[in-house]
Amino acid sequence: MRKLQLDKKDINDVFAMYGRITNIGIEQDGCVAYVVFDDVIDAFLARQQLDKMKLLRDEATLHVRFFNPPKQPQQQTHQNY
Repeated sequence: MRKLQLDKKDINDVFAMYGRITNIGIEQDGCVAYVVFDDVIDAFLARQQLDKMKLLRDEATLHVRFFNPPKQPQQQTHQNY
């Protein structure tokens, strides 16, 4: 089975119609991408419309999932009283 290789332009072309994208990250193998929208509603609509969409004459299927990155620890601010 042939793997579909993704690039940022391809991802942007597919997802940008759903809203403003703030970041696109692609795994090293080019088979997994992370798309970050400015608005969660846009992400929801993109997932709803694009999940399980057939690509390249049914040789590949696009799977869209929500990803919640781990929260960054908040910086502690110390105040002297």
